[in-house]
Amino acid sequence: MFPPSTKTIKEQQDEIASLISDAYVNHVSYKVRRVIPKNIMLIGRTRTGKSTIQNVLVDPRKIGTESTLYAQTRDAEFQSYIVEGSSAKLDQQATDSTHANDTNCQVRNQETSTYLENLPEKAITVLNIIDTPGFFEHAASAEDIQDNTAILKTIETCIRREITKCHLICFCASFESGINDQDIASLKILVEFLGKDVSKNSCLIITRCESKDAEQRDKLVKEITNDIHFKEIASYFQKGIHFSGTLNRDNWNKAQQQTLKDQFQTICDYREDLINLFSSATDPFEVKYCEFSDIAQMIKDRQDLMAQIATLKKKGERDEELIRKLKDKPCSIS
Repeated sequence: MFPPSTKTIKEQQDEIASLISDAYVNHVSYKVRRVIPKNIMLIGRTRTGKSTIQNVLVDPRKIGTESTLYAQTRDAEFQSYIVEGSSAKLDQQATDSTHANDTNCQVRNQETSTYLENLPEKAITVLNIIDTPGFFEHAASAEDIQDNTAILKTIETCIRREITKCHLICFCASFESGINDQDIASLKILVEFLGKDVSKNSCLIITRCESKDAEQRDKLVKEITNDIHFKEIASYFQKGIHFSGTLNRDNWNKAQQQTLKDQFQTICDYREDLINLFSSATDPFEVKYCEFSDIAQMIKDRQDLMAQIATLKKKGERDEELIRKLKDKPCSIS
């Protein structure tokens, strides 16, 4: 006969939990986590650094691209990113606790029941970034139609991908070009299109601020908020004003070490602020409730009109070709 165990039931359960957890960590091939998605939309004029924000989120060491006159994002793009950090630390704490010695188990058991009965939830945040094309690039004609077309196409693409909730809408403006009348007009169009409730999920991100210190940023925020034109749209950014930047290409080309080191620290601070902002966003805006049937019909009518014009143009070209051939045809008179 085996002598009776001198350990309590909870102590024995903790030993079993430790064995099972070891087996899980070392031998189970697939591990599943619950995903907490956060849908973030970046909007703004062309060349305001929307795509750069994503690049810096992935790796703040990236060097900024050369300036260009042309937009890099032509259509709405969707990228998903796993946010590691806080959740990773939670997982490490959970793993450590499964390998605690008997003394630690006894202390823990005084506060909770068996570990396997109270496994901490291992959730991880996934950022779905929607990088829109440059809205509101007013070209030759039909400006409102062009603006609404860009918005509509982006929203329709979201819905096709079953992204009907947007946790945060980030209006991006470059420090270099500032916020102009076109930005203000475009933002009004967006709010009118989506509805004023979108303001609860909106923020302003000022890009290309890698060389701005805290005092300069405070001064910039005061200038923006006191601007007579910005006051018209200030209430739209209920999630605040934030900053972003990237290692400056010109400084890199000149190998300006101290400047780049200072920029990198500033960029990392911006990045952490944005990740916290994106990850903590709650109560998403319901994109699917937007009313855009009238605009959709207007766009369809315009597309039909353009198709008719193209058909007439081709017919005109064929007629001109026929006339030319007739003119070139030799004529014999008997």
